Amino acid sequence: MGMVNYVALMPLAYLISAIHRWVGPIGMVLFLLPLVVARFSFKRYLDVRHMFLGTIRALALALEARDRYTYGHADRVARLSVEIGKALNLSDDELEQLEYAGILHDIGKIGVRDEILNKPGRYTPDEYEEMKRHPVIGARIVSGIESLDVVSLWIRHHHERFDGTGYPDGLRGEDIPLGSRILAVADAFDAMLYDRPYKAGRPLPEVIEELKRCSGTHFDPRIVRVVLDLMSSPQRVAELTRPPEVRFVERLASLYGLRPPVPGWRERPLVVEEVAGAEEPVDPPG
Repeated sequence: MGMVNYVALMPLAYLISAIHRWVGPIGMVLFLLPLVVARFSFKRYLDVRHMFLGTIRALALALEARDRYTYGHADRVARLSVEIGKALNLSDDELEQLEYAGILHDIGKIGVRDEILNKPGRYTPDEYEEMKRHPVIGARIVSGIESLDVVSLWIRHHHERFDGTGYPDGLRGEDIPLGSRILAVADAFDAMLYDRPYKAGRPLPEVIEELKRCSGTHFDPRIVRVVLDLMSSPQRVAELTRPPEVRFVERLASLYGLRPPVPGWRERPLVVEEVAGAEEPVDPPG
């Protein structure tokens, strides 16, 4: 990578040398000044973006602190959503928005009572109605941030279903925003893999079969096909489903020159948990 950088900078170095030779030191200064300002501005942008991303991750962690079963869920949904977006050739701006939406998609559960959020059994109809409010609450929370208007819309509709039977607005097909359709699949995939108070996790092959079965009803078939392609590689499965603490261990190992954990290592077996709507008072699909 260092050699590539040097080669890339060679034309710039030649241009600076030519300007100094033809115009003199003053011309060189006038040429370099905008470049220095641009570099400083870009660095400031990266600093602000990292701080902003850290803030929204803190919001997600505040929610996850209330429920040990959802630890790392937002991080994994964000990662899988971005990978789906890349496969669909979304722009960098859209991928960034997807990352934010994945991290914050369940932030509205802050407005749901703990006794419902952590209930070990099925919800009653009234409890289910309260749980169904969380996309609307989350959208309202996020809408207060001017740059996240699109994210707010995606969060509101991430429990809509492709056949129009979802909530909160009963949208169907491509009337559902693309970001919401991506979140719906990523959220359900991760939810099925991990334990929840009301449902045990399920093995990966079962989760894949459930996605196939619900393609065209719960989920956009195009997005399901993308996820199935991603999951065809064991290495990608390990990358997209590992808990965040494993990523931290791997990072430490690389810093100290140690051998990283075997891909796919987990703190518990690779299991899943629910498909879109596992919060329903009746058994969800599958």
